[in-house]
Amino acid sequence: MYCKKCGKVYKKPKKVCTDCGLALVNGTPPANANPKIKKGPIIVFGALVVVLIAVFVIVSLTQ
Repeated sequence: MYCKKCGKVYKKPKKVCTDCGLALVNGTPPANANPKIKKGPIIVFGALVVVLIAVFVIVSLTQ
């Protein structure tokens, strides 16, 4: 069984995904199923880029 929304695979039969609450589907997930993407590293990278741009702008304006 697997969840179409988040891609989590369950070995034991269940009716509802414990992660997202969507009804589960019998069988195996398709090869192109997108598992849940972890957003933590993306947010950290985005914040780092914003900080670097801000530092660059501040250094450029003070010269």
